Amino acid sequence: MAARLVEIIRTVQPVGPYRFAGWSLGGVLAYEVATQLIGQDQMVEFVGLIDADCPISRSSTNPPQARNRSSQISLLGLCERLAREAPLTS
Repeated sequence: MAARLVEIIRTVQPVGPYRFAGWSLGGVLAYEVATQLIGQDQMVEFVGLIDADCPISRSSTNPPQARNRSSQISLLGLCERLAREAPLTS
């Protein structure tokens, strides 16, 4: 599914930078799309994950609340670093 979305995105906009977001499962899909675009040496400026579960954390032995809190803290830290490195301009 992600590979097909990458094809569609690159048909409309062949070269980055790209900005997009996904909600719930769409957030997980957005993450994979970003990974594939980066793998094609394209610039991804922003990926928004809205209420998306981290599939990697499902294998953890931590309780769901701890995983969610840890994932949220990691995501916020990443967003802060990205904002400092490349602030959005109008």
